[in-house]
Amino acid sequence: MPGSNGSAKIKKLLKQRIDDIRIPSEHKGALEDRPWLEKLYLRLIPFVYDYPELPLEQLLQTIPLHLTQAEQQYLLNRLTRVRKKKDVAVVSRNEEDVLLPVLPNFDPRRVPLVACWSDGGFYNLNERKPGKQNERKLRGLGLVDGVTAYASFRALILSPQIGHPSWKEGPFDTGNVVSSYEAEVKAAEVAISAIICRLEKERGLPAVDCFHLVLYTDCQSLAHAVAAPPSPDESFLMGSVRTLAANFAALHPIWQPRREIKQRLGH
Repeated sequence: MPGSNGSAKIKKLLKQRIDDIRIPSEHKGALEDRPWLEKLYLRLIPFVYDYPELPLEQLLQTIPLHLTQAEQQYLLNRLTRVRKKKDVAVVSRNEEDVLLPVLPNFDPRRVPLVACWSDGGFYNLNERKPGKQNERKLRGLGLVDGVTAYASFRALILSPQIGHPSWKEGPFDTGNVVSSYEAEVKAAEVAISAIICRLEKERGLPAVDCFHLVLYTDCQSLAHAVAAPPSPDESFLMGSVRTLAANFAALHPIWQPRREIKQRLGH
């Protein structure tokens, strides 16, 4: 357990790490749906690794925020799992944090890393009829009436440090797809291609084949398909995704709830 000097150091570091987190006046909604609580959880994970002898109860008591008993227990349960399993890590860039799995051949804290959140949408003819809710949604995204499919993505270069590591593109009309699944695959293809171009243009970076790419998608079928070996009846579009992904040291497909993908993309 840290002595008084160690405790003061932890308190100072903790304050620096969570200084930008603001708790709303009313704590509403399910615990797992509170964005600020999730951010706090991510900011605490490095302390679990850096101070293995520090009791987690003491760590939570050091937090200069007014948490409810339920919130404290929620954090304690999740942090206890991290300490026991040691199977996740947080990679941070300024005020942005990404939670990633730690695997035998993949420690995200020690490799050049790019994270990408991709999203594809598809609307059939009936869904695009005038007066339908999707018509208003398309307009809200800046897309014209009659769009069949769109794609958007956000990419974040987490390491090494460069000047402008994050950018978003879309949503934009992609077309040439016939289902929601194909729209998701097309979005991944567009995103990976754009990331390769960006990495190749950045000066002072390692080669593309040194980077690990983490692909977040809200399409479970896509995440499973990318993680599995190619199938004989695989579509040309999925084959294109694999070909592009082969430019990287490794591809790590991760399913993420749609609301979290939308938050990253801003729509």
